[in-house]
Amino acid sequence: MPIDPEQGTVILAAHGSRREPVANAVVQEHARRLQEEYGWGTVKATFRQGTPSFGEVLDSLSVDEVTVVPFFAADGYYARTVLPRELSLNQRYPQMRVRFTKAVGSHPRIPPLVDQRVRQLMQQFHLSAEQTALIVVGHGTRRHALSSASTRALVEELRKFGVCSEIHLAFLDEPPQLEEVFRALSRPQTVVFPFFMGSSYHVLQDLPRRLGMENVVGTLFPAQATRAGQQVVFDQAIGSDEEMTSIIAELAAHGRSAQE
Repeated sequence: MPIDPEQGTVILAAHGSRREPVANAVVQEHARRLQEEYGWGTVKATFRQGTPSFGEVLDSLSVDEVTVVPFFAADGYYARTVLPRELSLNQRYPQMRVRFTKAVGSHPRIPPLVDQRVRQLMQQFHLSAEQTALIVVGHGTRRHALSSASTRALVEELRKFGVCSEIHLAFLDEPPQLEEVFRALSRPQTVVFPFFMGSSYHVLQDLPRRLGMENVVGTLFPAQATRAGQQVVFDQAIGSDEEMTSIIAELAAHGRSAQE
């Protein structure tokens, strides 16, 4: 049964970043909008890297029930292992009813949203579908089998939409590696889409550096660069899109108990 927002308390749990404050600021903004525009009674952002941490956020509340929305790209290592483990460190955890939703990145509205963003980028930077390759980059990890599932599913859906002539999957921490995929491209134009929730170090610095494009490190995204005659456009993290607040609200309203 859907939860009444006015009576509900939402914990928006994100990885966060100590290097890039903008990553945490985006999550705080979604939390603010969820409370002020979508009518949730209490919304608290919490971070693996930032404050309040997963291990202390529940102890800052006086309620007995919360809905935790994992602001992650996948129902993988952080959403299913790290987050529940560290929330359980709160002293009040055993006395609380904690509902967990699926990770934000696994929501069915994500593929159409990404398709829309890529089309907007192509229009903004005057890219043609026939001459453009799209690389969707996820973090990836071998620590959990489902960590790459959302990124793989997203790529399959985008191929059905046909936004670009080539659509490729790449990861930072597992095959296929970003550099390997980029070297194999045959199109003169490329959109690099980071399937990350936050504008973290990986998005703002790691991605362009790994492709040898130091000139866009630290700039505002979306950004454009050129390497060996190839035009490359980097988008910002999907988690910064305003529509994400609506997706979070939808997930929160249908959260399930950890005991269910």
